[in-house]
Amino acid sequence: MSGAHIDELEPGSELRAIVEKFEHGQVCRGVVTTITWFGIFVDIGGVDGMVSAANASRRRFERFEDLVRVGQEVVVTILDVDLDRLRISLSLTAWEDRQAGAG
Repeated sequence: MSGAHIDELEPGSELRAIVEKFEHGQVCRGVVTTITWFGIFVDIGGVDGMVSAANASRRRFERFEDLVRVGQEVVVTILDVDLDRLRISLSLTAWEDRQAGAG
């Protein structure tokens, strides 16, 4: 089952409590649920966060499908949790950067 898209949540909903457990800088495993022209949606445990083009890869790419596929497990870093708009911004590159620095 896919996570709910953040823009589908209503303030005070059960799913809002799920959103509130995430914080900036947190690293999560997730599964790619949807790929659109503007971003990659990743289920990170009951809700979908979005990876924008700027945070998808350090490599040059033409389409998000060049990077990931629906159903693929990925590691993402939470860039922002907007509780007013109930949106979670994610990064695939922040985890890549952290791994590169560790080696």
